[in-house]
Amino acid sequence: MLSHSQIIKLNKWAKNVNGRIVFRFKKYPYALVLDGVIHAEDFEGKAVSWSQAFGPQVPSDVLLSYKLKEIEIRMPGKELVFKTFKEFKEFFAKVLEA
Repeated sequence: MLSHSQIIKLNKWAKNVNGRIVFRFKKYPYALVLDGVIHAEDFEGKAVSWSQAFGPQVPSDVLLSYKLKEIEIRMPGKELVFKTFKEFKEFFAKVLEA
């Protein structure tokens, strides 16, 4: 899926462009969010404690443990939704390789 270093790069990118990357999971009420701060949100977009949402798992383990529903990218003037990691990685290839 994504390594720890790739997640850090994506989080930095989100902060630099004033954007958000939201990983939503099937049949799970919490999302992993990158927007300059790596955190968890509920289905309404409210921040929740990491331990409540994902317990002791690190972000890369969360992405391996839950089945992906979608990845939502929001940045000023643009919103994208990816259904697979493959599409997402193709879009962010340059960011992930940097």
